[in-house]
Amino acid sequence: MMIRPASPPQIVRVAGIDGCSYGWVALVFDATPNSTPGLCTLSFIAGQCHPTLRGALNWLNNQQVVLTAVDMPIGLPSAQRASMSRQCDTDARKYLNQYIKGRGSSVFPCPTVKALGQVSPKMSKQTSAILPKVKQVNTSAIVKSVTVIEAHPEVSFVHLAIACGQNPQAALGHPKRKVSGRNQRAALLQVVAQNQVLSTVAALRYPIRSRVKVDDVLDAWVSAWTAYRAVIGCAGVYGQAGPRPGFTQRCIIWA
Repeated sequence: MMIRPASPPQIVRVAGIDGCSYGWVALVFDATPNSTPGLCTLSFIAGQCHPTLRGALNWLNNQQVVLTAVDMPIGLPSAQRASMSRQCDTDARKYLNQYIKGRGSSVFPCPTVKALGQVSPKMSKQTSAILPKVKQVNTSAIVKSVTVIEAHPEVSFVHLAIACGQNPQAALGHPKRKVSGRNQRAALLQVVAQNQVLSTVAALRYPIRSRVKVDDVLDAWVSAWTAYRAVIGCAGVYGQAGPRPGFTQRCIIWA
């Protein structure tokens, strides 16, 4: 159940989680509203990397987080048919392509429940790496016991660019895997992050630099911003309005 206060609280503790080769990177922030609708100031509180999602969520529970946004599909189709594709993925792709040509491809096809246990040598390296994480999100009881929503960082970054009064194509035209793309996303986050982005990224990555990429941290950061927007009731919402037969649960992407 979403938390939608009648008036935005002055301070909201939120978190963002993104998968990385080490496991999961989780960031905690205290968000305070500012004069621009939909924006806020994100004050960095703490960050940790965990090999399991359960470990990350247990840690966040101890941080008194109100809402956590995770960059991973929540709710899967039971069969891989065109009619069973997730509406939230389709809507998110359409939204991204509206602003940045071809960017909708960053919303990868969601695996079925059956596919979670079928890692094949024919699968791409990226797909093989992502399936265990999708399984953790969709089979872990702790995800159902804490307030967790699904986010897609590229969709969130477009919303952030628009909230900052910038053209998404100009602000986010470079892919996030390139240095220029990471710099673009860090520059957008600086608007809400009190110039803490670069120092925080460096500190989080120092112990396990090779297994946590810069874009992993940036994606967790913008996911936390999305969590704040969901709390105050101004987030973009993509997907079906209610449960749909053939899916494990309601599938919604928040931005």
